[in-house]
Amino acid sequence: MRLYWVKDNDQPVDCLPSFSERERYLDLYSKALKERDEASKGVSPYNVDVLYGFWSHFLLRNFNTTMYNDFRRLAVDDFENRESVAGFKALLKYYKEALSNENHSIRTRVAWHYVDLAKRDLENEDAGRRTDKLAFKQLKNQWRDGATSLRNRKVLGEFVDDELRTTLDAPSER
Repeated sequence: MRLYWVKDNDQPVDCLPSFSERERYLDLYSKALKERDEASKGVSPYNVDVLYGFWSHFLLRNFNTTMYNDFRRLAVDDFENRESVAGFKALLKYYKEALSNENHSIRTRVAWHYVDLAKRDLENEDAGRRTDKLAFKQLKNQWRDGATSLRNRKVLGEFVDDELRTTLDAPSER
């Protein structure tokens, strides 16, 4: 079945709406990066958000190393340096879906990056830097979720050290 990504939709669709126009990925990518470069701090331009949404869905079915690297690099940079959370939330959504996928094992590099972001949250907190601990909170929920496939939990577990494991297993703060 062929799937299409439609701007302003949360999910891909199997047929294009009659009012739609096609846009090549490279055109959207170029336009989004240009808008991102021109945007003020804290602002995530529309086409950048569309690109993040596209990546968070597309990469689950059609992993592409270059796209994934761009997604991760831009989302983390926007979050850490540009005060924009849209890309980071899309990246976390991707990690959650990749870990929850029963049909495919999470890629080793993807699992490592996910754990690394959770560790960074804790390091930032320990250093007194502002952190919402978005990655850590999500990872903790998934770590405790019995529905997470054992295969994916095993891949993730390769990167969870004893200190992080203790923190993930600790009772939740209220």
